This record gives sequence, C-alpha cells and structure tokens, in this order.
Amino acid sequence: LVDIQQIVYIETSGRSCIIHTPTRDYTENLLLGEYEKRLAPHGFCRIHKSYLVNLSFITELFPWANNSLAVKMQGFEKNILPVSEGKVKMLRQIIGYNPPYMIYGPFCLPFMNFILLFVHSFIQLIQKAFTFTPIIV
Repeated sequence: LVDIQQIVYIETSGRSCIIHTPTRDYTENLLLGEYEKRLAPHGFCRIHKSYLVNLSFITELFPWANNSLAVKMQGFEKNILPVSEGKVKMLRQIIGYNPPYMIYGPFCLPFMNFILLFVHSFIQLIQKAFTFTPIIV
C-alpha cells in the first residue's frame, strides 16, 4: 500500500508498471490506464503513453526535440520524461508554461527552441552580471 501523495511518477515496464516514490520503487501488474483513472483527481497527469506524473513533483519543464517538451521530477532529476506531442498543449495549460521566444509550427527547426532559450538565458545572465546600483553624489 503506497500513499498517493508519495508517488512521484508511474511508468510502464513490459506488462506491469513501476511506481516511483522518493524512498523506493514498486512493481505492480495494473495497466497505466487504470492508475490514470484512479489518480487523475489527485493531481496526476498522463504525459505520455508510458508515463503518469504527479504534477506537484515536476521540477523542470523544458523544450525537447521536434517542438515537444520533457519534464524532470523531484528526486529523479537524471531521468528525462518526454511529453507526447498530443499532450504538450494540455500540460502547458495546466502548468502555465509559456516561455518567451518559443517557436511553434511545422516548419521550424527541431532545435530552434533550444537555441532561442539558450540565447534568452545568456542575455539575462549578462544583464544580471552588469547590473549595478548607481551612486548618487
């Protein structure tokens, strides 16, 4: 028996599912769709055919290949969970994710979003580095 609030994310593995918590992983033989039905009212979201995530554990949401997104989860930062193309808009609305300079559409280059976000972050870093408080004489 696992406390729902302790579940970080659930992923499919063959014919079973792995439930990831901060302390350990559990393997169960229920389908991911069953977990989705049961856990949706508790803040869980199906981001991919293989992943159901607890929205409160998302630490990072970032551009991924082909105008898609990926997430990192608290305690599992080394794991990158992709967001399915069909789930991107829904997840962006739930989270309120709308970064500057994002390019959407069928004709943009796959890594253009990454380049633009990198440039934007670099500009912000430079602005912070050269921001100073004027001395009034």
